[in-house]
Amino acid sequence: MDRIRVGEFELAPSERSLLSGGKPLELGARAFDLLLVLVENAGRLVSKNTLIERVWPKVIVDENNLPAQVASLRRVLGAGAIRTVPGFGYRLELAVTAVAAPDSPEVVAVRDEPRRIMPRRSWPSPLSALIGREEELRELEMILTRSRLITLVGIAGVGKTRLAQELLTREAEKSDGAVAWVPLGGVQEAQHVPSTIALSVGVSLPEGVDGFVALARALEHVPLLLILDCVEHLRSVLANQLPALLSQMHAVRALLTSQVPLGITGEVVYRLGVLPVPERNASCDEATRSAAVELFARRAAAVDRRFELTRSNAALVTEVCRRLDGIPLALELAAARIPALGLTALLEHLDDRFRLLRLASVAEPRHGALQAAFDWSYGLLNAREQRALRRLSAFAGSFSLAAAARCAADTGMDEAEAIDVIGCLVDRSLISVVAADPPRYALLETVRHFAREKLHALGELDAAQARTAA
Repeated sequence: MDRIRVGEFELAPSERSLLSGGKPLELGARAFDLLLVLVENAGRLVSKNTLIERVWPKVIVDENNLPAQVASLRRVLGAGAIRTVPGFGYRLELAVTAVAAPDSPEVVAVRDEPRRIMPRRSWPSPLSALIGREEELRELEMILTRSRLITLVGIAGVGKTRLAQELLTREAEKSDGAVAWVPLGGVQEAQHVPSTIALSVGVSLPEGVDGFVALARALEHVPLLLILDCVEHLRSVLANQLPALLSQMHAVRALLTSQVPLGITGEVVYRLGVLPVPERNASCDEATRSAAVELFARRAAAVDRRFELTRSNAALVTEVCRRLDGIPLALELAAARIPALGLTALLEHLDDRFRLLRLASVAEPRHGALQAAFDWSYGLLNAREQRALRRLSAFAGSFSLAAAARCAADTGMDEAEAIDVIGCLVDRSLISVVAADPPRYALLETVRHFAREKLHALGELDAAQARTAA
């Protein structure tokens, strides 16, 4: 008979009963299911979403049902048995042990000590193969063998999260350490960062102790790869805390995905570029070897079984990929439009790409709409950076640093300050550096379309074009 000791109680999952002193206690079905999930994650913070999904699978319920069931459990187990962590979820505070069978020598502890942490697999499993990033994966794997802090940097939609997921999957197959996926895109408050990491890793942070200090103590000797996804909006807190954290956690490595580097000593910045696209006059064979074309063709065939890359449509596919700059998110969203529009109409509507390329069914809006992804990036810029980006969209092709500085400068920002702002936009991959001596600069067509729409909406287009002409 399976029995689990929960504090002073005994839990018999197969019999769906909770006992005190050998006598069964009254507990509703939902409260019992909730207790099972909390016991399974003993000592760990369990998010409200996880609890709702496990206790009410495939059922839409009011969020107020969860606190009601927690209250039922507290009435039975005691007021301090379950701790509420505001904004995140709940944690079982009672000791949990597995009761040994009669012929077993001792009771075996269920609750892990921090030094033996092996985080559960809790990262998203991609449904499709990663295309065109084998070289980047090899390079990142090599960097991880010699560096403990890597920031994977790139423009919105370039595939940083997808590449990090693939890297994590490969690292998880190795036997010499643990891995943890920490999604930080939805975390807005700096004080919630440590508890989010702890939840992904599977450790319990004590009350009344600084979260980062507690994390360092818990993970001090744990061989662990932490992947912190989407951290650009938390740059300042991570730049302040990560160096000290990693210096104390001797076996922990961290890989971050961000639109901008942290800018701290010891950080290795790996810039992820767009997928290469073929030249306009490329042959069909050359086009099929292009990662951008392969991605578009595979995604189009997945949503429309009639679609096939052929010699007759290779030029159109190539032009779509070129117009979308080889940005994976844009290519995938465009491919999803093939059943309704076909290639020719799709190409004709790309000037209105930000309204065209949407996928409303995706849970994370920034991963389902090109407009949302770029709005997020734009919102992270300060006013001077936003103004400079809008003005630089008036350039149709590449431009010199001097020309860019003159175009961006105004009464509130001289040309020297404008050069610093342009450097910040380069850091965020919103401005590309064209290999030349001296270097020239350019905006990807998608970035230029986005910035020009902002310029037009604010009534600044004529003035920006006059500055460029001058």
